Amino acid sequence: MIANISGERYEFVSCMDDNFDGKNYLVERKGDSIIVSFPNTAEIKSSFKLTLDIDAKPPYRSIILDGREILIGQQ
Repeated sequence: MIANISGERYEFVSCMDDNFDGKNYLVERKGDSIIVSFPNTAEIKSSFKLTLDIDAKPPYRSIILDGREILIGQQ
């Protein structure tokens, strides 16, 4: 995690549809988690490096990235 003026920046690697264009995704908050979901429609998958800038109040405790929970250390 890198803090910046846009909140916090996170970088992940995720296997997604080969034709992912960076536009079709959903970010929502449920309780103390940020949920990030990507379409899963293609048979061909590729590895993508993702950069998420998240600015959410009140503080969140985890990011759920396509079903994988990633715990966030709060300061």
